[in-house]
Amino acid sequence: MCPRVLGGAQAHFQIMKFRFTIGKKIGTGFGVLILLTLIIFYLTHDTVNEIKQISDNITKDYNPSIDALEDFKSLIAKSKLYINNWVFISKKADDPEKEKLRDLIDKDYRRVNLRILNASTYWDEKEKLSRDTIFTIVESLFAKHRFIMSQLNSFSDYEDAAILFTMSDMIEFEIDVLTKQILEKLEHLISIKKYKTISESDIIQKKIAKLKRNVIVTGILLLLGAILAAFFTRRSIVKPIFEVKDILLSLGKGLIPRKKMNETRTDEIGEMSVALNSMVEGIKRTTDFANEVGSGNFQSKYVPLSEEDTLGKELLKMRTNLGENDRIMREKIKEATAEILQRKEEIETQRDNILEKSKKLEEAYDVITEKNKDITDSINYARRIQTAIFPPDELVKSLLNDAFVLFKPRDIVSGDFYWLESQNGTVYISAVDCTGHGVPGAFMSIIGYNMLNQAVLEHGTSKASDILNELNKSVGNALRQTGEASSTKDGMDIALCALSSNNKGVKLQYSGAYSPLYLIRNKKCIKIKADRFPIGNISEIQQKFTNHEFELQKDDIFYIFTDGYADQFGGPKDQKFKYKQFRELLISIHHLPMEEQRSILDKRISEWMKDEKIEQTDDILVIGVRV
Repeated sequence: MCPRVLGGAQAHFQIMKFRFTIGKKIGTGFGVLILLTLIIFYLTHDTVNEIKQISDNITKDYNPSIDALEDFKSLIAKSKLYINNWVFISKKADDPEKEKLRDLIDKDYRRVNLRILNASTYWDEKEKLSRDTIFTIVESLFAKHRFIMSQLNSFSDYEDAAILFTMSDMIEFEIDVLTKQILEKLEHLISIKKYKTISESDIIQKKIAKLKRNVIVTGILLLLGAILAAFFTRRSIVKPIFEVKDILLSLGKGLIPRKKMNETRTDEIGEMSVALNSMVEGIKRTTDFANEVGSGNFQSKYVPLSEEDTLGKELLKMRTNLGENDRIMREKIKEATAEILQRKEEIETQRDNILEKSKKLEEAYDVITEKNKDITDSINYARRIQTAIFPPDELVKSLLNDAFVLFKPRDIVSGDFYWLESQNGTVYISAVDCTGHGVPGAFMSIIGYNMLNQAVLEHGTSKASDILNELNKSVGNALRQTGEASSTKDGMDIALCALSSNNKGVKLQYSGAYSPLYLIRNKKCIKIKADRFPIGNISEIQQKFTNHEFELQKDDIFYIFTDGYADQFGGPKDQKFKYKQFRELLISIHHLPMEEQRSILDKRISEWMKDEKIEQTDDILVIGVRV
């Protein structure tokens, strides 16, 4: 019987010479997973490189180009204003307004020209040709400016009616045409760059969406691969191993299993099955022999499985070695029991360590909770301090008879604040947006509030632009910012108005840093532009704020504000409210009582945020005053 079994096993092993082993199966499964991982890595890396390339185009070309072209456009518009002043208003040779035109032609134009040349490095040939055409027209325009400046250089020149008429005619029929032509070409270039920026941004979004889809698809494939690998491992490896375990457990209990392992597999499990079946068969014969010996049949035949069958040989010595075997078994049981007890002690020690760590985590959580409460209480107290510096409603009503203030901080404390003061018969009102929001913005608001008080109450500054110049200097020194050398860019945007009465009516002064003024007169909104540099950054060449001064008419209403209202996201498409919609809203409600206007503005922006359940993204401040 034994030689037959051994011969069958040897023949089976010869058949299994070329087999798909367990190691190869596992390696194949992991190879597929690694391949999928490399695919997603390649797709991700390729898409990220494309997105980076597009982002570099926007950063290095489009944004700098748009900024430079916008400045160039502003410079050309100013040149038109200054040459008109030169001919029709400024007659003195040393008039400061004339100096502005000289500086614009000799200095500002060169600076903007250099910016555009640097920004146009990445332009295509058509755009560069358009740029050169604009420069050529500008040179022609400024040549005419210089001609007018040479003809009207002294007060006596303005007395010559022929010269004055000729220069007026040149402005109307030559300079106006050239200026309009330049502005149109600049606007065309700006629109091209903006269109490219929007197009590239759309491409980035599509690339990101594609990357997301690729990651999801590959992730699903990885998941399916892992599931299939787990299923395959379970079916081809784990399940047979469990069968082997059941047979070994049965053997360990002294039971001889009746079920045999499947010997048709060609891998290591198949080899184990053949060996295990052979072992079970041998144990069965050995058991039969032991039963015979136990029954006293010492003549029973027994042939060991092989020449190396130690168990078979030992069974033949069983009668004489039973005592020794029993002693050895007891020793082994004792050693196993000691090891089990040692493992039990180790587990109990680990359990105690885990309980101790859990206790420490609970204590740390309590400390964090307490610290969080302390911080929140401190911020609430800071809010009371910040609120205390704001003008009370009674002061607003007493100094501005018909006005409203809509103030909606994003956090507990705010980076926006409004300021109201009266000095020497002039009422000053300002809307200020400091860098940041929350606690950092609140600190900046207190600095700005104190500096405004110093500029007006301590230094006695009364002109709106002079107040901003003084404020710019004070804030820049307080924050230690010096233009390009500054390591921070903290500061504030501001709209400052000064109202004073005279025999003719009410005079309004306005000066602003990035924050314009909207004046609604006869159902039309007039935008008074602010200077395009912030408070708090002192450059090497001092920049001065512009002072706008004009008489107000009956029923005029003006608004100053920060950017929080127009920049709030929401609506059906999750986009900004925007300044155009803000102006249209003001025009539609300007005839209503001021408090009703405030309620409508508050309700409208709240509904805008609720459309997409979006939280407030910035502090909101709007001030309206009716004459």
